[in-house]
Amino acid sequence: MLYPVYVHHDEGSAYGAIVPDFEGCFAAADSLKELAVAVQEAAGAFFEGEDVGIPEPSDPEELDEFQGGSWAFIDIDTTKLNTAKERVNISVPAFALREIDDYIGRLGENRSHFLYTTALKVIRGEFSEIVQVKAPRQYKAAPAKKKVAAKKQVAVKKKAASKKKTASKKKAAARRPAAVA
Repeated sequence: MLYPVYVHHDEGSAYGAIVPDFEGCFAAADSLKELAVAVQEAAGAFFEGEDVGIPEPSDPEELDEFQGGSWAFIDIDTTKLNTAKERVNISVPAFALREIDDYIGRLGENRSHFLYTTALKVIRGEFSEIVQVKAPRQYKAAPAKKKVAAKKQVAVKKKAASKKKTASKKKAAARRPAAVA
């Protein structure tokens, strides 16, 4: 949704942006190209953890208090700002749920808040030095299956060797001159 953003810039400083519809939301960037991304990030941080509605864009002509800069309309993705709660059903092993509840009890937090904020921190790489995501496990044949397969290979090789030996004996016997009685 296009929101009016007040942009100001002083020589030798970053571009500053204020989003009047989100009172107290501001951003800064080194270039105008980077400013839209900075405004989206600032809006996301502004609404994170808040359970409030997202206001409709206002008309910049009605905003008299901003002077000395210029107005820009920046498309802010409000779907990323949606803070409405949704009920979900997840399955967690009982022991893990007990550990989570014990931990959050010491923090004075609730389970839902802890789970979603922790998940977002992992996804965003904020726990990268703490949480190491392992690659999916590569399963190998169980040792017992390997032994059975090895035994079968040995048996096949022995059988082939035995057939070769028998064939060699028959050839040798065919080459020998017949015994005279």
